[in-house]
Amino acid sequence: MREKPLGILVPKKIQKIIYPFEKIRYEKPYLLATLSRRVSVILSYYFLNKIEIKPNTITIFSILVSFLCFYFFSNSNYLMGSLIACSWVLLDNIDGELARLQNSISSLGSTLERINSDIFYILLFPSLSIGLYKDNLIEFNLMILTIFSLTLFNILRPFLTNFPYTKKINNNSFFWLVIACQFKRSFNYRKKSKTGSLIFYCWRNIFTQCGINEIILLTFSLISIYTRNYLPEVLLFFTIGYLLINLSILLALVFHNILKK
Repeated sequence: MREKPLGILVPKKIQKIIYPFEKIRYEKPYLLATLSRRVSVILSYYFLNKIEIKPNTITIFSILVSFLCFYFFSNSNYLMGSLIACSWVLLDNIDGELARLQNSISSLGSTLERINSDIFYILLFPSLSIGLYKDNLIEFNLMILTIFSLTLFNILRPFLTNFPYTKKINNNSFFWLVIACQFKRSFNYRKKSKTGSLIFYCWRNIFTQCGINEIILLTFSLISIYTRNYLPEVLLFFTIGYLLINLSILLALVFHNILKK
């Protein structure tokens, strides 16, 4: 019998519903997602579910939180913006937990959750760039590049869901196996390749939601209060990172079209 994850303080039969094995398996390497589950599971089961809060209500509220994050970052309140970004991750957990508890998973809920995620991506770092530009800490060109990079990443990231070349994979194909590991739903491939799995969880933790990018923002926002503001360097790092990811996806799409012919 599989024991509950440490810190998930609900009955085991509830844990299997609210935080099932599939979620545990996928989220285990994601730092903020794993930590926030220790809070969100308690809130969902002992409080929000008891007062019959619906998951779509949480998702809509989460979308409003994304805009609140944009407001604080773009007005140079970096600490509050970072705290709200971390709270967004908590809400992102809760809507799914309530949907599983209430057996109310629906196409509308899935659509709202996808919109919520898209909005958060589009607003988080671009709003930071606006705030830094208004404070004369970055150039106009970097602000525009950040907005472009995150918008393009949001458009391209659905291509990172499923690996399209399943027939080309075998246990002896190191290159294809590592490539296959970089797709969201490629857990079975990641079990076969430690190298591919390490690469996947490194870049996913840094550049996608619920990993460490919100924690990085919070850490450097705190540092900026007491010493030098390093957020411009943080923004530059993320902007370049997203540009490289975008370039990789675009090259992969070209490669895909060549292989299809």
